[in-house]
Amino acid sequence: MKKGGVKVCMRVVVSVAMVLIILEGLAHAQQRYSLSSYFPLTEGATWTYLLIKTSPEPNDVEVYSIARINDPNFGFIYRRFLFDSGEQALLYTYDDMKWSQKGLEVYRKVERNLLPGGDSTIYDPPLVRFPASMSIGETFTDTNYEWSITLEAAETVTVGIGTFTNCLKFEISYDGETWNIWLARGIGVVKNQQGLEVGGLVSFTKGGTTYYPIDPVP
Repeated sequence: MKKGGVKVCMRVVVSVAMVLIILEGLAHAQQRYSLSSYFPLTEGATWTYLLIKTSPEPNDVEVYSIARINDPNFGFIYRRFLFDSGEQALLYTYDDMKWSQKGLEVYRKVERNLLPGGDSTIYDPPLVRFPASMSIGETFTDTNYEWSITLEAAETVTVGIGTFTNCLKFEISYDGETWNIWLARGIGVVKNQQGLEVGGLVSFTKGGTTYYPIDPVP
């Protein structure tokens, strides 16, 4: 074969390869992810996170758990509890929510302190925390509450409990603050970051089975 023919063939091969890479990237970007499978509300499930702080304050341990509640106002909903070692003034907080055709709707947020009572916020209409589905590069905004969430990428994430592939990375903006979360399919949040403070999943319980880091035997 003549040298000119070889050059032409090489150009064709390179061009085809570039087209395939571009098409693969476009297909990945246009894929729609069903977010209910990335933020499951599984009754009895528990998530434990270690929040690493850069300030002199001690690191936080945050524990989330899910209970199914028959609420007189909202019917059957899922109550997502948060117990935070770093919040000395609060005993616990919880959100009442469920997945609908619109997405993950939050009906109420409650903060319970050591004294009777506490603060309660009713979202009317419900705050849509996640839409039902999103594609990479898409932004969803609930204009009723200035809640904005952008699906930025699908990434591999390593945290205390292990390594997770194809995690969905979101940027969230609300009430003047911005942070990132990473969701793994079938598990939920595995990592969150706000500024230099990073939280990672260190244990997860679902269906009576607990997943946690396996330390090597000394």
